[in-house]
Amino acid sequence: MFVRLFFTLVAALICTGARSETSNSSLPCVGQICLGMTIDEVAKLHLEPAKILRLSFDSKFANQVGIDTAGNRIRFSGSSLDRPTIAQLQKKIKAICSSQPWSATTKAIDGSRVSLVLYPRLVEGKSQLIVVRIERTIPAVVTAAQQKEYDLQLRDKYGDLYIPFSGTIGWPDDKPSVQVVSHFSEGNVLKLSMPRNVYGLENRQELMGQPGCSEKLTLD
Repeated sequence: MFVRLFFTLVAALICTGARSETSNSSLPCVGQICLGMTIDEVAKLHLEPAKILRLSFDSKFANQVGIDTAGNRIRFSGSSLDRPTIAQLQKKIKAICSSQPWSATTKAIDGSRVSLVLYPRLVEGKSQLIVVRIERTIPAVVTAAQQKEYDLQLRDKYGDLYIPFSGTIGWPDDKPSVQVVSHFSEGNVLKLSMPRNVYGLENRQELMGQPGCSEKLTLD
């Protein structure tokens, strides 16, 4: 009885099929949070305050490049997002040329921690930070029977995007993936990831190809 209730709870907290603005096909979700969500959609979530590595335009630490609203190249730094930071980022920066991943944290309906990672991509010709990874803490699976039933439910929910636990972490290059991983500090985590190539050279070149991002090449 307890085991059945356990898996009913887990299944209720996982849903798929929400349509992302960044693709014509559905991307996997946890609750109402989906891979491919734009920063505008993330700003509507109840985000926890960013405590460290917030947005800064101090040139001493700037390691990211963008175009400001006046059309000038600008350098900035930071990696933690909350609503005020998102508002500041959108007010100051019109386009992102190069960036490291940004993170944000919210909570699921049961209070469990949900961590988001965002990375820039071109969406309809405009660079936007989109959700490329979601990690949600989940109840511990302690028996082989629980693990088997959990695998079946995840396979039913996510289809061939789900990678069963095998002691190693897989990360496909060409399609999203869903897997359960163990974190030392957070226990079991349900991890949804965009394809590995979202961080690839082609994406970075597309971002740098935006008007004003690259300095003109000169041999003089």
